[in-house]
Amino acid sequence: MLPLQISVILPGNWNTKIFTPFWIKERLFEISTHEEIQVILDFTELDWAFQHQNIIIAPHNNFLEIKVQSPELFFSNEAYRESFVKILNKILISLPQTPIKALGLNIIYSFMKEDQSTFVSVLSKTPNFLREFETTMVRKSYQKPDYTINVISELLIDSVTVNFNFHYPKLIKFDDSFISNHINEAKHILKLENGQ
Repeated sequence: MLPLQISVILPGNWNTKIFTPFWIKERLFEISTHEEIQVILDFTELDWAFQHQNIIIAPHNNFLEIKVQSPELFFSNEAYRESFVKILNKILISLPQTPIKALGLNIIYSFMKEDQSTFVSVLSKTPNFLREFETTMVRKSYQKPDYTINVISELLIDSVTVNFNFHYPKLIKFDDSFISNHINEAKHILKLENGQ
């Protein structure tokens, strides 16, 4: 069971002008200035992002998002996983004056509603106390010593999207096991809910 999406969000006051293609190539991706990176433009939101191989960096004024384009590649290639964690640490080292307010790791799964798992069926049968209203979202939280696990489930017409958000109120040092440990934690929660 692979996640649909993996991303790290760093809320804070970001100076997006620093994130030029040259700076991203040299400081974060550590590639030659002759190598190309892809610039992704979102004309609706008037935002941009940078992509190299399987990693996307999207700077915004109030948060920085680093995400994996293809979770399949991420899990099949150890170099991508190492590169992702390395980039996270480089951002913190390169921009120590940036007031970063928190850290969030989002791991998103998607299931079809007809899926036989207990997790999906329990969400679909969530009690609704307002007769004319339909339950479209279920949110649960659990406080751990260093972080909070938020599980946000969105009930769509044919599917259920489950977002595991691991929220750290302060910054931590990333190591190679940071993401895989939380993915295992998310899988464990799904299995517990499935009664396995």
